[in-house]
Amino acid sequence: MNAVLEHLKDEILVSDEEKESDDDDDESSSDEEDGSDGESRRQCVEASVVLLQEVHVQALDTIKENKWVQDNFIILPREATKWPPGAKYGNVTLVSRDLEVAKCSIVKFGSSMMHRAAVFVDIWMAGGTAASEEDYVLRIANVHLESMKEGTQQRPRQLEVVSQFMNEETGELSGGIIAGDMNPIEPSVDLGLPESFGFLDAWTGGERNEEGWTWGYQGGTEGGRYPQARFDKVLYLRRREYEVDEPRRVGVGLRAQNYNGDTFWASDHFGLKTTVWSM
Repeated sequence: MNAVLEHLKDEILVSDEEKESDDDDDESSSDEEDGSDGESRRQCVEASVVLLQEVHVQALDTIKENKWVQDNFIILPREATKWPPGAKYGNVTLVSRDLEVAKCSIVKFGSSMMHRAAVFVDIWMAGGTAASEEDYVLRIANVHLESMKEGTQQRPRQLEVVSQFMNEETGELSGGIIAGDMNPIEPSVDLGLPESFGFLDAWTGGERNEEGWTWGYQGGTEGGRYPQARFDKVLYLRRREYEVDEPRRVGVGLRAQNYNGDTFWASDHFGLKTTVWSM
C-alpha cells in the first residue's frame, strides 16, 4: 500500500510554480524577490478524490498511519467495521481536505457473496458559472462489483442499486460519477450495462482499444481464465453543471517491496485518473 500511496502523491502533488503558472508577471517577479527557488517551493495537493477498491484490513491501517494522507485527506470509512460483515477487504475513499463534504454513506449489497459495497460521498461544487449560478452537490460512488462468472447475475442488480442512489432528487444534488472495478467478465451481460442505467462512459476508445485495458497485465488472471480487458471504468450522469475528462491509466508497471526485499506487483489492476470540470 505504501507504493500505491507514493504513486498517488506523484500524480496529485502540484508545485507552487505549476499552480501559479497562470498568474501575471508581476506576481512571478514578486516570488523571486522573496528568494523562492525550485528546491524551496512548497508542494500542495490538487483538490482530489481517490477511490480505492479491495483494500485489505491491514492496508487500511497503513493508509491511516501515512503522514501525507493524514495531512491532506479525509478517509472514508476509517474503520473496517463499516464494511459488510465478514469482509477482509473493502472500498476506501480519500477526499482532499480542501473539498467540503456534504454527506457520506456506505451501501452494502445484500445479495453479495463477496462482501461487496459502494461508498458514496457528496461534494459541494462551486457555482457562479454559466451552467450553474448556485453551488451544487456532486455525488461520487466508489464501486467494486461482484467478481468472476459466479457474480454475473449480481452485477446488474448492484449497479441498479448504485443508479437509484445516484438519481436521487434531493436538495442540491446534481448527478455524479461512478468509478471503480466493474468486473465485466461476461460480455452478453456486462457490455452495455452502464448505459442501460443511464450512465455515460468517460472512456470513448471502445472495448478493443488496449490503451483502455486495466487488468490482466500484472498477475491475477485466474490461471488464464480471463483475457486482458477494461475492468475499471469512470461512468457519470450527464448534467449541464459539469464535464468529465477521458480517463488515463496510472500505476502501470508499479511494483512494491516487502521487508525481505522481494518485489511484487502493487496491484493486479491499473488505476485511472480523470478531471471533473464545473461548467
